[in-house]
Amino acid sequence: MKAKALVAAEVVLKDQGPSNEEAPDMVADKLRRLGLKIVDVGPKSISIQAAADDFERLFACSLVRRDDKGGPAMSYGRIGGPALRPKAPLKVPSGLEDHIASIEVQEPPLMF
Repeated sequence: MKAKALVAAEVVLKDQGPSNEEAPDMVADKLRRLGLKIVDVGPKSISIQAAADDFERLFACSLVRRDDKGGPAMSYGRIGGPALRPKAPLKVPSGLEDHIASIEVQEPPLMF
């Protein structure tokens, strides 16, 4: 059985000012209820993970493999699988538009 590709991303939060310090935890809770794994919650962003197919469904996007052009750093490949990138900007889930500025897909690190 082949393991599903995991997608890691950073949810960048809009500046809510000091009046709404609980916003990161509230957004993380909503993302968790949508089925995302919450890796870390910070004051300005939330680190998340999900299986690629769940990620595409939740953020209404299509992920494609990043074309690695080779080179000496690529000879050992990426740790954790292929690099995936969205074809178009990700759609913020309904009800979170006032809190999320963007969702940035992270790339697996390269082995040198």
